Amino acid sequence: MARRLARDRLWDEEVRRQARELGLPVLPVDGSRSAAELAAELAAMFRLVS
Repeated sequence: MARRLARDRLWDEEVRRQARELGLPVLPVDGSRSAAELAAELAAMFRLVS
């Protein structure tokens, strides 16, 4: 399990790095916000709300 978590952490870092290089937004999903808050942020990010 420790190896899987380490692999996942490396993958996460790589995806974030690539997004930064491409100037793409990244929406952290870490349990600190509710699903409704995340949905609202995503909707705003994709301009789905006025």
